[in-house]
Amino acid sequence: MKQSRIGVCISALAILARVACAYEFSGITREAEPNNTTGLATNEESRIYGGSEADVRQYPYIASLRFNPHGKTFCGGTLVAPQFILTAGHCIKTDKGQIYASLGSKFGSGSRSSELIKVTNGFRHPLYNNAKHLYDVGLLKLKTPSTQKVAPLGARDGSDSKVGTMATVLGWGLTEDRVGSFTLQKVNVAIISNAECNKEYGRNRIRGGMMCAGNGEGKDSCNGDSGGPLLANDAVVGLVSWGGKCGVKAGVYTRVAHVLDYIKAVLNGATDSLFPRSASSAESSAHIALPRRSAAKANTKAANTTNTTKPTKTIKATKSVTKETQAAEASISKQQ
Repeated sequence: MKQSRIGVCISALAILARVACAYEFSGITREAEPNNTTGLATNEESRIYGGSEADVRQYPYIASLRFNPHGKTFCGGTLVAPQFILTAGHCIKTDKGQIYASLGSKFGSGSRSSELIKVTNGFRHPLYNNAKHLYDVGLLKLKTPSTQKVAPLGARDGSDSKVGTMATVLGWGLTEDRVGSFTLQKVNVAIISNAECNKEYGRNRIRGGMMCAGNGEGKDSCNGDSGGPLLANDAVVGLVSWGGKCGVKAGVYTRVAHVLDYIKAVLNGATDSLFPRSASSAESSAHIALPRRSAAKANTKAANTTNTTKPTKTIKATKSVTKETQAAEASISKQQ
């Protein structure tokens, strides 16, 4: 009986920890995750095999994310605004407490000449689905602005990431020797169609919000590269998300064009309340900090009592964003 009660309590805490799409890092919270640290199933890899050392001066916006100021990189990211780093949704972790971002260094553990900035807030897409890797995108807000150059985001219509385009992946993840890289690595891979990628993975797992790159000939992103950028035509067009065995199957990336409206809304100070929600998504919720669950309940109750009022600007913004996203998806689908 005692074990059953403990199990119920643990389950309840896990659900409460997962309902927030935005986090404050003033304290330590627990987030329900799969058994491994990548946020992926045990038979998948978080996707640099076959690469070479990169010149960080050429990529000043690349960020190393870690839980210790001089610890190992657990995810990569890209500076897309002076105070915001773009990364994968499964890299928005709070179970280790404080997150640090290092910029301007080729070393995965940083250097004296690099910037080391604390992360104060994390935003994850409200429709993020860990099991299916949907909407695997998030942003981290820095305590102070970085002085590094920011990276441009890809085009809304996906015109800079067409099938056949050569792209570059950056990261400090595992190499072909199965050890983490001490220095920043890069590898060039060709973007392939979603249809071709689905032939590799089956079950229609590659959705419109994803894109694939690599031909499985030993060049790929790998464990520890998650959240890092896929660059094409000098812009961030994808984020390292997941994949099969490194260097064997194509890597799967979050398609930036698919989530561009969400990214820009967060950069402009908005929260996930601007975006449509899925009733079946366990990840959907208001923009709240986990310790403030009572406030969230109050907000929900207030929202339920105002359903008969006229549409607000927030609702209009939601419709506008939805239309823009649908238009972008239609344009992208023609290219796949």
